[in-house]
Amino acid sequence: MKLFKIILTSIILSVLLTSCSVNQENFIKSAQAVADGIETINISSSDQKLQFKKGQLNVLFVDVNQGSAIILELNGKVMLFDAGDNGTEDLMVRTLKEHNIKKIDVAIGSHPHADHIGGLDAVIDNFDVKKLYMPKVTTNTKTFESVLLSAKKKGLKITSAKAGTTIDFGKDISVEVLAPIKSKYDDLNDYSVVVKLTYKNQSLLLTGDASYESEMDMVKSGEDLRASLILQPHHGSSSSGSAKLLSAVKPEYTVIQVGANNKYGHPTDKVLKRLEKQKVKVFRNDLQGSILATTNGDKWEFKTER
Repeated sequence: MKLFKIILTSIILSVLLTSCSVNQENFIKSAQAVADGIETINISSSDQKLQFKKGQLNVLFVDVNQGSAIILELNGKVMLFDAGDNGTEDLMVRTLKEHNIKKIDVAIGSHPHADHIGGLDAVIDNFDVKKLYMPKVTTNTKTFESVLLSAKKKGLKITSAKAGTTIDFGKDISVEVLAPIKSKYDDLNDYSVVVKLTYKNQSLLLTGDASYESEMDMVKSGEDLRASLILQPHHGSSSSGSAKLLSAVKPEYTVIQVGANNKYGHPTDKVLKRLEKQKVKVFRNDLQGSILATTNGDKWEFKTER
């Protein structure tokens, strides 16, 4: 059997590696998967993308390395929640264009850290953004200033997002801002805009980099935090995704937007063990590439880039 697997792997590699239109590293992994008896193989090529399903809520967690960027689409309306870092702005523009997106109905910059809004200026420059939301906090970074400049050039007003704000994303879905609750925090991460989207019987919580203080504010607020899918706060940092938040949200699934071998050690073992204890199914950009979550309102389906 071992000899057969070696021969099979060699045959697959000799055929596939002659193609110039695909990523060789992905094919090596795919060939090994065949040899190991794995039935389903996701082969990613340069011109392949995760397709949106018509008439369903599509949530694409774009692999922007150690950053965050999420594209949401429902019935032709598009929302962008964060846009990755400065170094991935070309990727963001390309990904939006690959999905034939010309207009963005709602763009949200969760908080002014570069790994979340670094690509937002390029998005504003290249697309027709109708509404832009950000928390009421400023920084003096060039990244933040670039977003302000791009918005000014387009005549795009920035609307302050805070707990209690309702965002219009069409009649079939509700979008509520749950945080920030306070007007002042010591940690810039706690200003993160946290949004709950409810589509029929399913819900999604987008969290930015909200840390423990903001999480506790939400838990104590009395708002219904339950969501079947949650964006793991702060890339799986130990300062976020507390047990109390998980108990309030009760998610079935989580997506961790994190870069491979990042210097922060995200996601931490503490967070992963906490998710395992709660029996939450985990998806990760560093392991699976971009992740598409789709729901018809009754259940979530997931497809990954690799």
